[in-house]
Amino acid sequence: MEKVILGGAIVYLDFALLTEVDGQLGVISYFNRSNSQVRSFGASLTFEKGIQLDKKFYSIEGQKFQTYIQPVVVGKEKFYHAISLNTDLGENILLYEKEGCYERFYDFLMTKFDLPLLKQWGKTLYDTFREEQKVWDRCILIQGESI
Repeated sequence: MEKVILGGAIVYLDFALLTEVDGQLGVISYFNRSNSQVRSFGASLTFEKGIQLDKKFYSIEGQKFQTYIQPVVVGKEKFYHAISLNTDLGENILLYEKEGCYERFYDFLMTKFDLPLLKQWGKTLYDTFREEQKVWDRCILIQGESI
């Protein structure tokens, strides 16, 4: 299991999803037996300058996160799982599956801008934005080790 230390809190990494271009942390999933460690880690995401994942440093300065914590009970074992989402998700970071990406991009544009766009323009707009490097369609997935 990969330990992640941030602001004095120690948790175990489930996975992290970062943008490919600037390594902006979009989603991080983590756990620990200690509720206070999980809560402390989630709070530290907004206040720390950076995080080290997979032996590489990623800046998180100025980014804000919304954290959701859930206790998990398996038999007599109890631990706390959390997922922290960058508040830029849906604003500047769009997560989607490859299948249906054109429709998802069109929907994103329609919610963000008051534009008269036709649905069939989704593919053309997406391809144009990619060519101009305004949109990237790859991300970095860092997974914690399997137990």
